[in-house]
Amino acid sequence: GNNNNGRGGHGHGVDRRRSGGYGSSSDHHHSGRGGYGSGYHQHQREQPRPAHHWYKSSIMSKDEIDHLLRIQWASTHNGRPYFEDYYYLAYLKKAGELKGKFSPIEVFDEDAKSQGSRDGGRDGDGKVSKFLAVEGLGKIPLSNIRRPKPLMDFSSSAAAGHEDGSGDQKSLDQEPLLAARVMIEDGLGLLLDVDDVDRMLEEREVEREAAEELGKRRQALLESIAGSFHLPEGNSPMLEAGDPNGDSVFLYLAHLRKGQKLIASFLNLCCSGGSGGDEKGGAGAGAIPAYTNQILWSVFRNMNLLFESPRDSGSPMAALSMAVAKSIKQLDITGVCQSLAAFLAGDCQREGKLPIKPRAEFDPNLFDCAGHVLCALLSRASGLGLGVIPSPSSYSMEAPPQNLVAAWDGAVNAFFQLLQVHMNEKLEACKLAKTEEEVEQIRKEVPVQLIRSMLPHANDEQRQQLRSMLVVLK
Repeated sequence: GNNNNGRGGHGHGVDRRRSGGYGSSSDHHHSGRGGYGSGYHQHQREQPRPAHHWYKSSIMSKDEIDHLLRIQWASTHNGRPYFEDYYYLAYLKKAGELKGKFSPIEVFDEDAKSQGSRDGGRDGDGKVSKFLAVEGLGKIPLSNIRRPKPLMDFSSSAAAGHEDGSGDQKSLDQEPLLAARVMIEDGLGLLLDVDDVDRMLEEREVEREAAEELGKRRQALLESIAGSFHLPEGNSPMLEAGDPNGDSVFLYLAHLRKGQKLIASFLNLCCSGGSGGDEKGGAGAGAIPAYTNQILWSVFRNMNLLFESPRDSGSPMAALSMAVAKSIKQLDITGVCQSLAAFLAGDCQREGKLPIKPRAEFDPNLFDCAGHVLCALLSRASGLGLGVIPSPSSYSMEAPPQNLVAAWDGAVNAFFQLLQVHMNEKLEACKLAKTEEEVEQIRKEVPVQLIRSMLPHANDEQRQQLRSMLVVLK
């Protein structure tokens, strides 16, 4: 945009010093080419011009400065403010100062513009002419971000290195960190496009055919983002033995802060608008697409690796776990059973322990990511009628199929064994504790919230074992 730092708009930072702002009453300052939204026009008209000039200069007169500001304003505010001054309009929207709608008039087609900026353009014969686009002066072209120009040519030395057996260095565009950065930036850009579609459907009157086209575009954008995660294909929550990559790409992204924000935002958008715009945030059966299930399975298969340590309550990983829990609330009975099967077949089977961090329940600055996800899964299963004591909200639903009930009971028994191992470790540590402070620290490791979510799914014998353990630990 013209001013991506949030200080754009009126007078390019001048209005930040006075509430009145700098605006012009001339008509040509408001005559855009159709890119201005009604809210932007109204906001500009309601900004009165200062009664006196508060700026001064020892060289230029105040009228000359005012004239230059008018020229600057006219030359930089003749496009589409939603795309060019997006951050400033978002600031006005957040502050409650935008008098209108914060949504694009039309969907911005980035493909043609990006193709033109990378390939240069097309001549009269339709052939692509190669030249560097100069409209982005002051910015690094996207092509240079993806593959910076080499400062020196080491081709001869590299060939000599290969003869010695020591020249196996990767080029910069093949480095995993650069590839992950490019993937994350592309994904975040596509998420902004999805957000634009949602704003248009929410704030503007769109015809039915246009709404269907926007819904298809939204679904295609989400599928494109999901494809960049390189998730294992298929409908099985367990990885195949011959899969060489598995969840490697997804895990690489999930260990980066921006990657965590990308995955969390993606899951939130999948839950908010459905897969194609037909369902508005429905929580019924089958409300989420298949690629969302694959992301959930990848998270469940690698919970020990992802949530190995407690996280801050405001960290991107905490936001990711909340987005996963939000997606779990839209799973159907089959999805719930598959998610627990993915968890039992993942790294918890190799580690032999739960990835929970119950100590975070006693510290408001920490967040138990794994515990939050597992509690959401057990609560969702109870709400769908699974378990020994289903939730009262499921009484009006049809009885779940017997094969799924049997599969869920078997998975719950395996999950209870992991919970029992965790509780036995705390009991042994409590017996070996010598001071009351050590006992108190051990008590903080008891997963009270997880046990509460587990009780509706435990049989009488398992429920009695949990109660006896809690009595010993007080």
